[in-house]
Amino acid sequence: VKGEVECLVDRYFGNLYENYKNSRKCLVRQARDLLVCEYHGSLQRFETEFCVPAAKLLQHFKVIT
Repeated sequence: VKGEVECLVDRYFGNLYENYKNSRKCLVRQARDLLVCEYHGSLQRFETEFCVPAAKLLQHFKVIT
């Protein structure tokens, strides 16, 4: 699961953070916490219900700033 969470974070958020290299570890830890606590370990739900919408929202803010 750890590697899969890292892949999702990289895929959806890697290009949205200016300093992603330094933020990655924290983002992965937070993503893992969300996956376990809110999505009860369901990677599919976590991806479709959190990663996709969050990445779209961040992309929107990146475009308008």
